[in-house]
Amino acid sequence: MKNALRYVLSLILFAAGILHFLHADSFASYVPDYLPAHHFLVAFTGVCEIAAALGLQVHLSLDHGKTRRLTAYLLVVFFIAVFPANLYMALH
Repeated sequence: MKNALRYVLSLILFAAGILHFLHADSFASYVPDYLPAHHFLVAFTGVCEIAAALGLQVHLSLDHGKTRRLTAYLLVVFFIAVFPANLYMALH
């Protein structure tokens, strides 16, 4: 079951990362005004999501504990970092 959930999360992250590039202007409008370089941040977070999706896939194909741990830590940092934008989007 854990592998299935990792696969689903990987697909969601990959799709969201691609959407950051296909709809960059929309995503840029979700970035709080107090942060600079909205389009850069959108592209950067898109790359992070794609990288996390790939990290989860590497774990699934190799069953490598170090990759899983690194990906998990990076995802925690990522989700904390994008929380202000998600909150801003929800409130505005």
